[in-house]
Amino acid sequence: MAFYSFSPTIKTEKEGLQKDGVTLAVVNVALPSLSERDDAFAKSLNGLYTRISEGFLNYCRGPFCKKAEKSAESKDFVPYGAVIKTVPAFENSYLFSCYFDVRMTNGTVSSIARLSQTFDKSNGNLLRLEKLFKRRTKPELMKLLAEDAKNRGERGVASIFSDYERRLRKFFNSRSFYLSPTGFVFYYGEGEIGTSKGICPLSVNLETCSELLTDQGKEWLINAED
Repeated sequence: MAFYSFSPTIKTEKEGLQKDGVTLAVVNVALPSLSERDDAFAKSLNGLYTRISEGFLNYCRGPFCKKAEKSAESKDFVPYGAVIKTVPAFENSYLFSCYFDVRMTNGTVSSIARLSQTFDKSNGNLLRLEKLFKRRTKPELMKLLAEDAKNRGERGVASIFSDYERRLRKFFNSRSFYLSPTGFVFYYGEGEIGTSKGICPLSVNLETCSELLTDQGKEWLINAED
């Protein structure tokens, strides 16, 4: 079971980038924060997302704003946009998992990317997939992902390429996952396994993959009391 509320809060920053009274870009950053704690988990989480926020804002104030300034010479100019939006996905006594989407817009065309993190709350370490799944279980995991991709295509939830199984293997990234109350979510970028717009998430239910988990993974996810 997982918490119904999450210990980290979402810290939001908004900044309008202007020159000579013209708004060139609007930046919104929403990332997790643990402001009232000083343990290893809080230090790790706050440090990571502070660095991400500062790096993102510096990029937006520099190269991104320069591009917007050049485009602003057009009479049809629409201010650029840059957004980081975080979604807390799972938490229990042992782990906290979330993802955030980065959307960049040049006024008319936008791009999106997703990043995710899963923290060991006992020490603040970021967990790799290998800590949760046994060695040499990738073929079985790919079968489970293929099943969900096929189901999504058949239900019309997503438009999946006919060679989706090959593409699942080709574009698989062991860092592109997060936890959910029902198990795991693995995600693929736009155009990697189908023609649908945006990120394509694929779910693996905890019950169907329990035998693939390490002993530590079972302790964290199956034997947890909360």
